[in-house]
Amino acid sequence: NYNGFRLGLVHAFDPYAESLPRHISFCFNDSLDIVVFGDTHFEMVEERDGVLMVNPGSPTYPRNMSTRLGTVGILEIVPGKTEAHIVQL
Repeated sequence: NYNGFRLGLVHAFDPYAESLPRHISFCFNDSLDIVVFGDTHFEMVEERDGVLMVNPGSPTYPRNMSTRLGTVGILEIVPGKTEAHIVQL
């Protein structure tokens, strides 16, 4: 819990699971406001079913080993508000 938001961090996560709340409960044994995950190296910021999902991509191996420059994610959490965005390197 950070500034009133329940945050989970995990390597592999399926953001398009059929039942996102159930998938989150299975992975974290709790409900969450924000999930930060990686594994695919495909950057994304998306809100679904009231959950902010953030995959920062990869600064060194973007999109699973492409030759383009990578990405990082910025997540800001302040009381009552969250914001995330991707930065292209």
